[in-house]
Amino acid sequence: MGGKRAAFILLKHSLVGLNNDVDNLLQSTDIGVVFLDMQLKIRKFTSAATAAISLVNADVGRPLAHLDHNMDIEDLIGLLREAIAGEQPPEREVTLRDYASNLLMRVNSYRTESSVLEGIVLIFVNFLIAT
Repeated sequence: MGGKRAAFILLKHSLVGLNNDVDNLLQSTDIGVVFLDMQLKIRKFTSAATAAISLVNADVGRPLAHLDHNMDIEDLIGLLREAIAGEQPPEREVTLRDYASNLLMRVNSYRTESSVLEGIVLIFVNFLIAT
């Protein structure tokens, strides 16, 4: 029993370390990333994404439709539902109303290792960096 417990603890530490690595990578870039599940609920996000979508840590688990966004997109939720349905929307330039600046918005599928669709990854890149 002690060997199984030790293996479990080692696996847990490895997963925590990997999660910390990914969190640090995402936070050290100036790229806004929002991970959404199949119901378009917030799973995780980077601080850079808060320029486009009004997010706080307490929003994890909440539907994106309940939150305000700062972009010149009329039907963001419809666009994301189309992406879940398999219609990959093209990347597009969006204007941030509050900041009068532009971002490149990409909508990508979130897939497991076995290619099962589990949600959407919404990415915002500073337009000046992307060109």
